[in-house]
Amino acid sequence: MKRNYGVCRIVSEYNSTMRRFCLPLLALSLVIVACGKEEEAPALPPTDKKITSNANAPQTPPTVSPQESIENVNNNLKTLQRDMTPPPPGTKDWKVAKTKAEGLAEVAESRLAKLQGVSGEATTLVVLEGKRGMSIAKLAIKDADEFYIEYPKARLQPRLTFEKEVLVGNGKEYATNALSTTGWSPTSPVAKLRNEGAVDLQKWITEFPRMIFSSLQGGKPLTNLLAEAKAKGFKVFAEDRTVTARGRVVKQHRIFISRSPEEVKKKGKVELEVVLDDLRMMPVTIRSSYQPLGKQPTNLQWSMRWNFAYAQKFNQNDFVIPKVAAKSTRTAKL
Repeated sequence: MKRNYGVCRIVSEYNSTMRRFCLPLLALSLVIVACGKEEEAPALPPTDKKITSNANAPQTPPTVSPQESIENVNNNLKTLQRDMTPPPPGTKDWKVAKTKAEGLAEVAESRLAKLQGVSGEATTLVVLEGKRGMSIAKLAIKDADEFYIEYPKARLQPRLTFEKEVLVGNGKEYATNALSTTGWSPTSPVAKLRNEGAVDLQKWITEFPRMIFSSLQGGKPLTNLLAEAKAKGFKVFAEDRTVTARGRVVKQHRIFISRSPEEVKKKGKVELEVVLDDLRMMPVTIRSSYQPLGKQPTNLQWSMRWNFAYAQKFNQNDFVIPKVAAKSTRTAKL
């Protein structure tokens, strides 16, 4: 698998004239596997002036330039117009599950921990305090110790940030590269990746595209998320549904977490969703929705297209961490 650092984009309010010419260049393809029925989203206000991140400093150039990728799929503009808010319990064919949320979480974590010879592509749509963006990220997992995982890193504080980062395990150690001037972080024993499964709700809202992969080393991000949510009085639901996707019947499970209506009135909205495909019990869609009182919304929608094809071939160079990382005192600050 050749390194393909993909693109992170954020767009902001502009005028209708610029929207007509610039917005099509911001659209990237969105692949959703087993995510259920297509949903119509309400029209959005004009959004188009490009704000690019400083994350485009790959070690090796991508085989297709970001601009070419954008132009190849500019007919998918509607992907930026999707409603990323998780549907409430009991809607969109979701019904109460026989299995508890904790049971679903444990199975999903165990399946992630056993991944071998798997690749994939994740599409993440974001609304960060009203600004919209998109990221397409690649991953290659040889096993729990050797992996190459791209993901978007979104932050609201101390400043609004939406950058591409990569997590690499070489068999013994792992490190991150912020794909910017900060370069590689110091290395850590790969077993310590499980520590990144420690969860607080505020962190999960924007950082789950990385946190979910702590499961490779036995981390418990979903189990910890549920424990934290219940400890803070959040409502937790487990639901199932059967839908038709691309002409075939698909069964899904989901974990849904939300504040009670009383707490929403006092503190604002928090809604979290994890959708699992019944066939492999793997996460295919994860959403977060956060809107404090009087603030603009923050939403993330992560959709994974897994590739479980037998005997996949990987580029061993993807699992190499430069020696400078082990000696570096820099951290992957954004």
